[in-house]
Amino acid sequence: DNPSASNKPNAIKLPSINTSDLKLRDLRSLRQADHVYCGSKAANLGQINANIKTANVPDGFCIPFGYYQQFLQQLGIDSAYLQHMEASFQGNNRARRAGLLALQEKIQAAPVPQAWQDAWGAQWQNQLQGLGVFVRSSSNSEDLPNFSGAGLYTTVPNVRSGTDLAAAVRKVWASVYNFEAWEARQAAGIDDAQ
Repeated sequence: DNPSASNKPNAIKLPSINTSDLKLRDLRSLRQADHVYCGSKAANLGQINANIKTANVPDGFCIPFGYYQQFLQQLGIDSAYLQHMEASFQGNNRARRAGLLALQEKIQAAPVPQAWQDAWGAQWQNQLQGLGVFVRSSSNSEDLPNFSGAGLYTTVPNVRSGTDLAAAVRKVWASVYNFEAWEARQAAGIDDAQ
């Protein structure tokens, strides 16, 4: 655990997630309970779509947390890595910016397993007929009771190819470590090593 986060009076504990299920989920089928797979933003959109027939919720699908976790594990990015990284900053914002940028570049440069790309591409083609899509975040550190995270993570608009889809997913995943997002979570008492 990160002692500095847990000592903050209003530290926010992240919701539990389920990383064992890699099933791609149609946004229309998501309900509030699915936040454990896909995050509150996606689950809320699915719930809105189910409850308000006149809502204009765009079609889409969720790539569950399990993919993200496995991807980071393959890169050796785990709680110990993040704790070591934060300790190396020692309050130095310039070092923090450089370290976070290097981490983002590492994530964006790493290849996505071909089987994942094939599964995502098939879902996109079957469900959305390959139309341009927006790739956006729905992490477990946004849309929380005391922390919104709105605008902190990258959205990649108008993705139109399978190769671009994999790159867009990596870019969104990497945006979890942009400086503003990191600082906002630290200020809210969110422990990134959870």
